Amino acid sequence: MVAERTDEVDDDDVERVVAVARTRLAALAPFDVELGPAVVHGGGVLLPASPAAPFEELLRELRAAVAAPGTPQRSPGRFAGWSPPPHACASARRS
Repeated sequence: MVAERTDEVDDDDVERVVAVARTRLAALAPFDVELGPAVVHGGGVLLPASPAAPFEELLRELRAAVAAPGTPQRSPGRFAGWSPPPHACASARRS
């Protein structure tokens, strides 16, 4: 199945992704982070986290859960390869 929008994913597919994500995320160790200060950029507000590495691992695991066999596969769309701009994470990486 290829879904172009989240409203085109049926409940069974959502449950499969959630089940895989729960299993993968349960293996991650809890982590402490410091948030802020908030940064206003363009039309949004960014909230840097320090350290950033636990969030990067969390994101990798979520992406792997979505891409796992048996889960609905989405076309990459406009967000393929997206990552936050360097200045959004700069203050978090200074810590």
